[in-house]
Amino acid sequence: MSGPVEPEAEGRRWSPVQKRGNHGGDLGDLLSRGFEPVNAGDWLMVGLAVLDILLLVARDVYADFLPGYAETTIVAIDLVILGIFALEFLGEVRQATSKLAYTRNHWYELVGMVPIAHWGFRAVRLVRLLRIYVVETYPMENVPERDWSYALVRGLINHYKGVLLEEITDPIVLTSISTLRDPMMRARWTETVGNSMEDHRENIHRSVRNALEDNPRVGVLVRTRPGKRLVREVTDATLDSVIHTLQSEELNEVVSESIDEVLDELSDRVREKEYRQRGGSVFRPAYDYEG
Repeated sequence: MSGPVEPEAEGRRWSPVQKRGNHGGDLGDLLSRGFEPVNAGDWLMVGLAVLDILLLVARDVYADFLPGYAETTIVAIDLVILGIFALEFLGEVRQATSKLAYTRNHWYELVGMVPIAHWGFRAVRLVRLLRIYVVETYPMENVPERDWSYALVRGLINHYKGVLLEEITDPIVLTSISTLRDPMMRARWTETVGNSMEDHRENIHRSVRNALEDNPRVGVLVRTRPGKRLVREVTDATLDSVIHTLQSEELNEVVSESIDEVLDELSDRVREKEYRQRGGSVFRPAYDYEG
């Protein structure tokens, strides 16, 4: 047999059988926000809505087989149920702190009371089940924050945002890789760097000379005419070798192949993650497929 429930734990969420008014807050404000505690009356209204929907659907489906008095009876029952809905709505709107806010947060009840005997209007009242779900699951201490529809949307976003992001970002990554692969493979990356170094040769000379002149060990020698000539010759020779290597066909091919391998690995990792999330047990990389 379980021990007594602590008052703090008991007060965190509303119970389906908790009476209206026993909510630890102002009922008028909670009604305005759509956070009034759930009780047996809510389930009674849902039950009446379901009964009304079933009767109206049966009337439409079996219209050719029902006697005239049956249709009249169903319409009469619909009007009685509408009257019950209207009494509940008027009773609660009178208690609400803001009647406008109450009406806005219980709009589905107004639509469900349209005096047209059609099951579609009554079905809108089942939105009440969503409100009941929010009230039953939303932490009580956060109730004054916003209305119930805001809490529902925020809860859905928080719950599914990971799935949504994965479903959106993974295809974007794969499409981007596929689109950019060709231009990235054709681009001569190291040759571009070499050409840039050639264009800025004088700036590189100046930077090297300034760095050596500021060096206390060789600065005095570098400032002399022979020293400056030597620095320029050595810098030119070094630049020529580096630029020639960067512009070579071999190095550009090596870089292109490396980029291709990186893109393949990235694509395979994204596909493998998707495959495992969908229940797959063995994943073969794209470059392992034959034919």
